[in-house]
This record gives sequence, structure tokens and C-alpha cells, in this order.
Amino acid sequence: MTRLLALLGFSACNPFSNGGSPTPDMYGVPVPEYGAPYVDFTVKGQVSGEDAGPLKNIRVVLKPYADNDYSNDTVATGSSGNYEFKKQWWDSSGNFTVQVIAEDIDGDDNGGSFAKKVTQVPFAKSDFKGGGGWFYEGSAEKTVDITLEKAKDNSE
Repeated sequence: MTRLLALLGFSACNPFSNGGSPTPDMYGVPVPEYGAPYVDFTVKGQVSGEDAGPLKNIRVVLKPYADNDYSNDTVATGSSGNYEFKKQWWDSSGNFTVQVIAEDIDGDDNGGSFAKKVTQVPFAKSDFKGGGGWFYEGSAEKTVDITLEKAKDNSE
């Protein structure tokens, strides 16, 4: 029975008992594992209005650029106009783009009404630093400051 188990690759010895882990080339064949490569990313910035300075109570939405399963996330700017998203992305290529959408939802507060603005924020595999695990590819941070223009008066 022992020989049969040995032929099938079973052993009484644990080569990883010292805390190590298998590597893909340890046995000359890939080691199957469960999981997916992922990255941590941060998108942050400040929303201001033309001639109005930082804007508070602006809805800022982070959403996928491509049609995929990533869900939207929404925050409101504080009194300094700042916003921040900290997210994870599961993608083996490490290349993806998100949209940051800033929208004035409080009408004429903050010195007037401002038009919605959509900004594309691309991430490339080379942006991510500090990866070191089998699946963890690292983290990246992008600062995206947004200036909203006054809304056009449609009553003319």
C-alpha cells in the first residue's frame, strides 16, 4: 500500500513543514491552487468648481469602464472637496480602466449648479508595486483632481 501511495505522489513527509510553500517549478509541473490574481488600488482627489474653489456634497461615483461584474461605489465630498476610494481588482492582466463621475446634487448650493464630469482613470500592470505573493500583484494610487464647469442654463 505504501508503494502504491508513493507512486501516486503521496508521502509521509511534508516538504513545507518549515513554513515554506510550493513553487510552480518545484516538481517540474505547475502546482494547482485556488484563487485569482488581485491588486489593491486607490483613487482619490479633490473636486472644485471653476471660480468656486473646493466643492462639498458632490456625488463621486467609481464605476467600471468595461462591462463587467465590478460594482459601482459612491461617496460624497467633504467640506474640503476631497474624496477617496480604496478597492481591489481581480484581473490577471493588471490592466483596467475605471470611471470617476462627479455630479452636483445640491442644486445652487456651493455657488451655483455644476455640470456632471466623467473622467477615465487607467491602471497598467506597471503601476502596481509591492506584490510578492502568488496572487497579490501589489498596490497603486492615483490622484484625480476634478474641476467642474458651471451648468449651462437650458431655459434660453
